[in-house]
Amino acid sequence: MKKKIKKRAAKRTAKLKPRPKAKLKPKKATARAKPKKATARAKPKKATAKPAPKAITIEAVVWQAGSSSEEIGELEVPSGVVHVCDAGTLFAPVAVKLPKGVYEVRVARDDRGDNGAAVLAKKGAKPVKWKNVGAYAVDAGMAGFFDGDVFMRVDKHVWPISIYDDLISNHLDPAEAEGHAGAFVPYEETKFSACRSGGGDGVYPVFAGHDANGDVVVVVTTF
Repeated sequence: MKKKIKKRAAKRTAKLKPRPKAKLKPKKATARAKPKKATARAKPKKATAKPAPKAITIEAVVWQAGSSSEEIGELEVPSGVVHVCDAGTLFAPVAVKLPKGVYEVRVARDDRGDNGAAVLAKKGAKPVKWKNVGAYAVDAGMAGFFDGDVFMRVDKHVWPISIYDDLISNHLDPAEAEGHAGAFVPYEETKFSACRSGGGDGVYPVFAGHDANGDVVVVVTTF
């Protein structure tokens, strides 16, 4: 009996003995994902500056023939120089060199009917560039275009009263009475143009319009 009891106790203790734990296999190290390379950002395109539109200047407009301008005749310029000045005083003219030839003379009027500009232009002129070539003082309220040689002769002439009273008024006044904007004034075998400066007395600019060859083909004085 004692042996049986011992056997049973041994079996029970055997059952109570803890079983050895199974060793866990170490987990394989998972390969870390490689960090993505930073993609270079596209550089923003530089905004190309648009060229500013060219301002339309008065001389680029008034020189053109139209309903607001009147052609008063043609001026021959054999010297290759035209003088622009107050036709009543002949003081300090602006001299502009241009090809010898015959040029149309026009007077442009504003909305009120006053003279706004005097224009000397070659037939078929196509100015592509304008340049301010000077300014002249007006004290007799007039402007005129003279061939260079004619101007020298008129300027040297001794007038009993004045060039306006003795010569210009005899041609400009009747033309204005008929509604014309200006007139050509004969002098000996030549002539020059004369018109009122719409703004009265003052200092007025002279502009030269050059064609694609660089020649002056238009001369404008604005009032």
